[in-house]
Amino acid sequence: MNQKPRSPFALVVNTSIVRAAGTRDHPTSRNCRKTLDAIRQFGFRIAMCDELEGEWIRRRDQEQGSTGPSETWPFYVSRYSMEWYTQMRRKRQVHWIPLPQHSPVRSRAEAWAQRLWPGIRQVEKDLFLIELALASDRRIISLNEKQREQFSQLAKHIPELADILWLNPDRKDVPAWLQRGAPDDPQYRLDP
Repeated sequence: MNQKPRSPFALVVNTSIVRAAGTRDHPTSRNCRKTLDAIRQFGFRIAMCDELEGEWIRRRDQEQGSTGPSETWPFYVSRYSMEWYTQMRRKRQVHWIPLPQHSPVRSRAEAWAQRLWPGIRQVEKDLFLIELALASDRRIISLNEKQREQFSQLAKHIPELADILWLNPDRKDVPAWLQRGAPDDPQYRLDP
């Protein structure tokens, strides 16, 4: 792949990507690894907030129902991804964005989530991904298709969400999209 000029975009990389990326030859692991490598190679930044980094580096033994310290790698982020993240930080390719505690978009999204999925709190728990995307460059990379579908449903009621791009490395060639400069392609929008 040829080097492109430094991109202005900061991408939201969901925990599912940094958990799956590794050195194994499993297709998902390989797709996520190639995606992370392309982010670094083509000069993209990653958008980061306290909530996302907390998910990335949370210890497995801090989960509810845990029986104690893990005998293997103790973090949710893979070793490969932790090394990648360290390099991204060293190269100043991590764009820290403080998120407000109570944003108007969050309030509307929580209200709609309760109407659409009463009693289900998962959407509300992950709203920081949407807030981070809106505060950066509206681009999310994630393996989580259920989450994408739920946020797509919310986008029908909250116009600000409609233009967020959501790509899954297991379903799209994300490295090729990154090589093209991560263009705003309508097929990747939450509400195409």
